[in-house]
Amino acid sequence: MESCEAASVGEWLLARYAASGLPEGLRVYLGHCSEGSDITHDVAALMETEGEFEVCIMPGDPTFGVLTAVLIASLAVGVVMGVMAKKAAAPANANRTQSSPTNGLSGRSNMARVNQRRTDIRGRVSASVPDQLMVPYTKFVNNIEYEWSYMAVGVGRYATGNVRDGDTLLDSIPGSGIAFYGPGTSPNLGEPYATSGTPITDILWNVSQSSTINGQTLLAPNAIGANGATVTLVPTDQGKRIEVRPAAGVSFNFSSFISIGSELEIADGIVMVGIGLVNVVEYDREVGEVTRSFTANGYRSVDLSFDGYVVTNILDAFTVIVTGGPAWPAPSEWGGMGYGGSFYSVMSFATPPAVGYPLPGAGGQTVYSDSSTAYPGQSASFMMPAMTVSAISRARQVGAQVVPGSQEAWINLIAQSGLYKDDGRNTFDNPVTVTISLYETVKGVETGAFVSEQATVQSNGRDNAALTVVIGIPYAECTVYVGRITPTDLDFSGSVVDELKWRDLFSATAVPAMAFGDMTTIHVLRQATTGALAVRSPGISLDATRIITYGDTAGSPNPNFADVIWDMALDPRLGRLSSSQVDHDGLWETMGQAYAHFGSWEPIEVGYAFDTTDITFEESVSLICNAVNVTPYRMGGVLKFQFEGPQSTSAMQFVHRNKWPGTDTRTRSFTADQLYDGVELTYRDDEAGIPTVIRRPANDIAANPKRIEVSGCITPRGAAIRASREYNKLLYGRVSVQFDSFGIARSCLPSMRVDVADGTRGPTQDGEVIDQQGLTVFLSQPVTFTPGESHSIVLTRRDGSIEGIPCTPGADANSVVLGRAPLEDLFVGYLEAKTMYNFGSDTALKAEAMLVQTVAPQIQDGAEHITITCINYDDRYYQDDLAT
Repeated sequence: MESCEAASVGEWLLARYAASGLPEGLRVYLGHCSEGSDITHDVAALMETEGEFEVCIMPGDPTFGVLTAVLIASLAVGVVMGVMAKKAAAPANANRTQSSPTNGLSGRSNMARVNQRRTDIRGRVSASVPDQLMVPYTKFVNNIEYEWSYMAVGVGRYATGNVRDGDTLLDSIPGSGIAFYGPGTSPNLGEPYATSGTPITDILWNVSQSSTINGQTLLAPNAIGANGATVTLVPTDQGKRIEVRPAAGVSFNFSSFISIGSELEIADGIVMVGIGLVNVVEYDREVGEVTRSFTANGYRSVDLSFDGYVVTNILDAFTVIVTGGPAWPAPSEWGGMGYGGSFYSVMSFATPPAVGYPLPGAGGQTVYSDSSTAYPGQSASFMMPAMTVSAISRARQVGAQVVPGSQEAWINLIAQSGLYKDDGRNTFDNPVTVTISLYETVKGVETGAFVSEQATVQSNGRDNAALTVVIGIPYAECTVYVGRITPTDLDFSGSVVDELKWRDLFSATAVPAMAFGDMTTIHVLRQATTGALAVRSPGISLDATRIITYGDTAGSPNPNFADVIWDMALDPRLGRLSSSQVDHDGLWETMGQAYAHFGSWEPIEVGYAFDTTDITFEESVSLICNAVNVTPYRMGGVLKFQFEGPQSTSAMQFVHRNKWPGTDTRTRSFTADQLYDGVELTYRDDEAGIPTVIRRPANDIAANPKRIEVSGCITPRGAAIRASREYNKLLYGRVSVQFDSFGIARSCLPSMRVDVADGTRGPTQDGEVIDQQGLTVFLSQPVTFTPGESHSIVLTRRDGSIEGIPCTPGADANSVVLGRAPLEDLFVGYLEAKTMYNFGSDTALKAEAMLVQTVAPQIQDGAEHITITCINYDDRYYQDDLAT
């Protein structure tokens, strides 16, 4: 050991090496030997008079000799300046340190997602299904049905394409059209930024479709006549009751068109009402005498013809009860009488007149009756072959209430088979006219006020006929009735097609809102052609790529994961981070690593539609990153990223000094994972826009595959890479390790390569650095060198990263000599945690390289335990990354 005195290290170097020059490999350190404390070229630091310095002779440096002369000259100038300064102020302590830290797929039909999260597409999503913002409504124009709908593509702005109705491109459907509106605009405000197909001129309507109206047939006035009916008059305390049923042999079902409250018409309704036994006197006018007298059942005629009977009860499918109609005449006012079913009329007079009453068609006979012997109050029925019963007035109409406060009612009428008559040689148009009435109601009760108008539906030959009637609503509340006026032509010799149905009733109010915030929306017009109607669950879908708002690519549609993440992070509604809270350079460096490794942008393109509120921003970032084999993490409050790829060195190490005692487990296997014999990976294919499965082995179907869903992955290349990686890990993952670590493991990440000292068997050759003298470090545990092999010591830095340095034996088993200075000061003081190390042959250390699978922090007995699981690291995990 040599002792010397000098005013500073610089003066000592001048005195010792001014003549011969500095030795090659000489280094001066302020503090312990490390690259971070190297002051060899810092003249000012060499002239400091306070602090601890180490001077070491390192292995040869080819550039060092060139700098020697310059350094000597600089030191000489520094000594002069130091003397002139007269130590004016005490220098600061120069002991410096350095530190550093998700979709589910939508169905094929568009839905209204009330009070749910607006769809937030990130990246590119093919066959995205927009959300309904307005109840779709249909109208008929020139007998052709059209549907209007208004939908939200998603939050923000998008580049769109391939708009489809089901599996059919919308542009290929005649009469259909679409208009795209950016944020802050709508059909009520501004112009669309793009259009296609038929122009759309409608504004937005708040529409409600009645569930009551669903295709009811509008019956002709004579379409439900029962030619041949049995009508029974039953006297009651309230007057009379009329029971109506089809006559024998007449096939007719009242319940198919009549309900309680319906109105009926009885036409040609003369019936003979039985009045009991009567005394009959026959008078022969020719001979002028009574030829005979006898007792018989008496009948009197009553005309029941009336067009406003009200159905009060339905006894069964074939019998209804009606009330109302004209008042019954007094018996003395009734007309002719009959007896015994002979249809001979008799007159009802108190005293027979001098001249008899002739009975037409009765052989010149005149019949008289003595009404005093009649027995009124009996009931009877009599069949009248000519009687008809038909629905009239609102009995022929169908009604439904509209939503209170609506501005318009839209009535869709359709005759799917057309409206025509055909005599076998020619076809004739057969238009049908209807009446539409709006009856005012107050709390559902009609007030009697109404307005009405007529409309005519007409087809061209045998084609379908349809019409939309738009009628303004003058009342705050009302019921809409539609009834058919045109009767069926029963006299036409040929076929008559005239069935007309009321298919839809819409209550409509104009939407007052002008725009709908930061959303891209579409206004769609669909022509319901035969092809479109073939798929009865129509769904509008399109390809959408989010236009980046923040960053270098702002304003462009970009599915690159780095641009997507940056855009999400700075979004004030999603990430709400500032640019200083995201490692911008690290993010693009990670993207560059991925691109350089894969040689293509395709594996790092992403797309996902976030549409639920139960996913956090952090989970959203993890979903996107997972799709491209990137791990996001926070360090020092900054969002950072790590790409998983082949790793030549480990990022951290775990030794017995930073592991909880007794928590190490290590499992070795000699065959592939016995739980699985393959991989099935599901992703959303960018071309088809549907879930697609990739299998490994590619040409085999595994009996028990490991099933993985990678949301956000959209490209076949990206999915193939991930599937192959997962399968290779099944094949080559032979060692499984689990242990609990201290707080240093907070910076440990899944997919990170780490070194894990085997704590399941001893003796251990890992621990803490006790002291350092130049390049010699003193260790807490004895180490053993294996003859014929190279050895290294792996040191843990303050930030958890590691550094491996070749070493040779020291003076005893607890010391080694470093082959070079460490990049960072070793900490060996009693006020700080000492530097941890792991020692071994290079072969043994390589075997301790692990790939982190999970990191799970938890609290046990008041102390933090971070459970880490790993598998052995193997470059073969990534051997198929570049396969086509």
